[in-house]
Amino acid sequence: MADLRLGLLGWPLEWSLSPVIHEAFLRATGLSGTYSLIPLEPRSMEESLPRLFLEGWSGLNVTRPHKMEAARLCARLDETAQAAGAVNTLVPESDGWAGYNTDTGGFIQVFEACGHRPPLLVAGAGGAARALASAARLMGIGCELFDRRGTGGLRPLSAMPRAIEEAGGGTIVNATPLGWSDDDPFPAPDILPAGFSFIDLNYNPGWNYAARLRRAGCRVTTGERMLVAQAALSFALWTGREVPVDCALEALGRASGLQPGSRKGLEIS
Repeated sequence: MADLRLGLLGWPLEWSLSPVIHEAFLRATGLSGTYSLIPLEPRSMEESLPRLFLEGWSGLNVTRPHKMEAARLCARLDETAQAAGAVNTLVPESDGWAGYNTDTGGFIQVFEACGHRPPLLVAGAGGAARALASAARLMGIGCELFDRRGTGGLRPLSAMPRAIEEAGGGTIVNATPLGWSDDDPFPAPDILPAGFSFIDLNYNPGWNYAARLRRAGCRVTTGERMLVAQAALSFALWTGREVPVDCALEALGRASGLQPGSRKGLEIS
């Protein structure tokens, strides 16, 4: 197999640890290649995707803010991307890019492995949140998205405390940039009622809100687990190889200078 040319499209990308993950996968499989960060400003995908296809990339990931636009520009979408209306993985085919959404499968793996419970109350309405809604449909569980202003028939983020009272239990998911800064507030109580857990799709261990939840005894899962799970699914699409996620989790710990379970970085997968 020729050297793989893999990369990530998004804006901004300076905090991304995706190269660490995929370089660990390359080492684990004995494959030769590189994984590059490709910063693309908003509204530049329509011009950039055809050029990247002609450049001969072996596969690309897509992160914010381009996931929904990527779905519109692909030559073909698999059913996961069609259901989510968003793409996070691009695979080159003869007539252009095929779009997939491995966020859906990655979230299902994390949700089930970490002992979370339905329904999902999701802060956010972008590409990652749409993948979670698709995952909920596949699992047959309830899911409600909340956006900042309450547009498109969604309730606003300010309605989350009321929704938490109504649900009586479940999993709250942060699919927004909230938490990128340590002091970011979150539109939910600092002490969640019994029966609730929290998933943060970011992975900043310094976020004070998540730390307060942990101190209060709440189950909290941070984004490095989903990032690695969806990355492994993307890698399999590009190479046909399944990879152990532990090698990437260990690499993240070494790269951030922290111990496993307390990794630093800022990116919505």
